[in-house]
Amino acid sequence: MDDDETSPLTYSTQVTASADNTQPATDTTRKSRITVEPVIFFMMLSYSLFIPLRLQYLTRRIAEDEFGIVDYNRADDPLCSKNGTNSGMTINSTMEMDIEQQVSLFSLYLSATTSVPALFCTTLLGAHSDQAGRKVALIVPSIGFCVYAACYLIVTMHELNIWYLVIGHFVLGLCGDFSLLLAGCFSYMADITTKKERALRIILLDCLSFMAAGIAQVGVGYWIHAQGFEAPYIFILACVSVTTLYVVFLVPDTHPQAHPAMLNVRDAIRKILNLVQSNTHKRRLPLLIATIVMLLRVLVFFSLPGLTLLYGMGDPFCWDSIVIGIFSALQYLSGALGMIIGGKLLSRYLRDATLVQVGLISSIMCVVLTGVAPSNPYIFAVPAVGLFRALSLPMLRTIMSKLVYPSEQGVMFACIGCLQSIAMVISPLLFNTLYYATLHIHRGIVFYVMAAFLFIASLLSIVLQVKRQESSFLLLSDPSTSSINRGSRSLLTGRPRNYQAVQT
Repeated sequence: MDDDETSPLTYSTQVTASADNTQPATDTTRKSRITVEPVIFFMMLSYSLFIPLRLQYLTRRIAEDEFGIVDYNRADDPLCSKNGTNSGMTINSTMEMDIEQQVSLFSLYLSATTSVPALFCTTLLGAHSDQAGRKVALIVPSIGFCVYAACYLIVTMHELNIWYLVIGHFVLGLCGDFSLLLAGCFSYMADITTKKERALRIILLDCLSFMAAGIAQVGVGYWIHAQGFEAPYIFILACVSVTTLYVVFLVPDTHPQAHPAMLNVRDAIRKILNLVQSNTHKRRLPLLIATIVMLLRVLVFFSLPGLTLLYGMGDPFCWDSIVIGIFSALQYLSGALGMIIGGKLLSRYLRDATLVQVGLISSIMCVVLTGVAPSNPYIFAVPAVGLFRALSLPMLRTIMSKLVYPSEQGVMFACIGCLQSIAMVISPLLFNTLYYATLHIHRGIVFYVMAAFLFIASLLSIVLQVKRQESSFLLLSDPSTSSINRGSRSLLTGRPRNYQAVQT
């Protein structure tokens, strides 16, 4: 087996950069197998707690401030009666629809306030981490989350105008949002893993995020009912603060000898353009196809959970808040289980691109069954049918990571984060609008459209598998990192550096 299969990317990059530096850059990370995994878990736990908390808090505040309804919390009441008929169509149904509309509109404002600045910050800081070290892509969004959580806690404790929440969302966006944190974590993992183990470690990160999201859904409704909103927000602030301290003091950087560098926007843009334009070893087309497949997948991913819950709250399912929590937990935890099985078992027998197809086919079955489900037993079978639906995203990240040089890992994952931020804005506008437009025709139409998106992605993944085989040899040592060692021999293999080509 080629040594590049079993040596981390940081080792190759560091050795190439300096002939005098024979100490692996990953010694500090090898002291512990646990590095950014707690960061992903606890940040995702906090992030997932925010979703139901924000929705219910905004609903209560808008109902009170705009309509004079005190302690309005529709999430704790069934929308339907037990016999499946809509019990909400009362004299106040128009007011309830107005409240929902204003909550939806204000949520869209908050989302845009975060997503738009995050588009630029994620890309620039992610690319900058290739030079300044990965911790910059971990610390900055962690600080943003602390400000974000503190803003919600202050507004909640003092009953301030909800427009003050825009401050927290804007600061979070300036710090890159969750997209930059993910980009930093996945880049970090790519730095410290070999090609052989990288897929499993990236799957583990995604699995931890799903587990955290599932755990967050289980008891949040009971917690709000028992203690209100302040206690959960205090917990979130404490959680993100401790995680930030963990990142600052306990997570070793994968570039420990990197000198602190100021952010150079021009240099970051140059790296992004080089990633897009470079066609070394025919990598451009596979990267483009993988990007399109990921875009189609995340467009569905960002809207599917919310629309599924909205779908389940109506006739004939008639879910209350308890059922919503149970179903959400099953969705996330089954996704985590599917990633464990797929990453540990199926990866022994199937290629990365084939696992992408398995995940997409599972996703198609999931959304189609949701659209045609006539009753609760059928829709509760969705988590089992879509067991491997979450497998496609980590495998796409793995494929794209293997197609670029070590010095391009940060900018590549930053571009993925930027792509996710774009999808986060477009997805609700596209699918939520379609859902409301087709509600009177058939409530499941939006899920069939999602299935069509995923089917196109599945076809493209077949092309990706073919094209990736054509570009299956890549230089893992970036020839542009240093001119000193060109023509010199590897300290590990004794081969010329420009010989370091391995099968992906």
